[in-house]
Parts: sequence; structure tokens; C-alpha cells
Amino acid sequence: MTDQTDGNKDFTKSQIQKYRMLFNLIDQDGDEKISVKDLKVAASDVNLKLDDSVIKDMLKSAGGKSVDFNSFLKIAGAQ
Repeated sequence: MTDQTDGNKDFTKSQIQKYRMLFNLIDQDGDEKISVKDLKVAASDVNLKLDDSVIKDMLKSAGGKSVDFNSFLKIAGAQ
């Protein structure tokens, strides 16, 4: 597991560690990417019902069919 941050130097080491823990909770299959399936399971875990089309749109707006950790940090940094 690598924690490359490519330009996300706005985060402290502690923040990156916390985002890594969150990312790992969502990444259900441990493949280092958050997929439609991962998001669907995570949403269900918190009793949030999302259609596949909604999840696909979320990932598409983040740049693709899945989100790696670096992209996850970029999304978090934009908030």
C-alpha cells in the first residue's frame, strides 16, 4: 500500500492518515480503488440507499469508473 499524494501537500500527515483510514473503509475489496460496488456497500452500511446510476455519476464526476487514493485526496481537498 502506497500513500502517494501527488500535489496534495495541503494535508498534514495526520490528515492523510485519517483519509487513508476512511478510504480503506470504503474500499471493501482492498484493490486500492473505490468502485461502484464499494460505494454501494459503504452507503448501505450507513442505511443510505443509492441507485447504481447515482453512484456511477458520482464516480464519473470524480474522473472515472473508480477512484484511487490520490484522487480521493484531491476530492477531499476540493471540499
